[in-house]
Amino acid sequence: MNRRCVVFIGLDGVGLDAMKIFLKYMPYLKRIVREYPIVYVDTVPPYTPPIWTSMVTGVNPGKHSVMGFTRVSRSSNGFRVRVANACDVKYPRIWETLAFYGMKSLVINYPLTYPVEAMYLRDKVVLISGWDSPSIQFYPKELFINRLRTVIAFRFMEYEYRWKEYLVKNRVSEYLDKLARNTMLRLEEALNLFKKLKLTSLQF
Repeated sequence: MNRRCVVFIGLDGVGLDAMKIFLKYMPYLKRIVREYPIVYVDTVPPYTPPIWTSMVTGVNPGKHSVMGFTRVSRSSNGFRVRVANACDVKYPRIWETLAFYGMKSLVINYPLTYPVEAMYLRDKVVLISGWDSPSIQFYPKELFINRLRTVIAFRFMEYEYRWKEYLVKNRVSEYLDKLARNTMLRLEEALNLFKKLKLTSLQF
């Protein structure tokens, strides 16, 4: 029996107008755009945390409560500002919904997935927390003890947060080469993990 698959591709910070420019450099994405429908999701406010949370909850920021990268609350001394995290998401995400039906998911590098303790039915989730985490969280820990290649692939790479230096020193080609090689390594490790654990859903 053939299973139908749903592939969800998100390009952070890339609107439809910008994507049309990039398509000539991305033949695989161009073919996907040509053969499959594109859905434009308009989210207010237009920031990464609320948009990506809306995409996996199916509701607007007014319901899932994520409005940006930070949270502001009143305190005895005035106002308190902190970085938003998984504790702030008030609506089940797709992997949590699947968990209700006993299905297991692999979630990698998705925003607001730290700390994992804030998730519902986390025993049904294999997680490598998002780039917005204070430190990369691998869950469950025992699964990754003997998977050093996976841990190395998903740690923060120095070039990822020093990209401006590459631009200033005219080392764009070197930066893109490192980015491409590391992306392929991450994809390979993600697929290996997904197949080995026989999971149902993959968010990467």
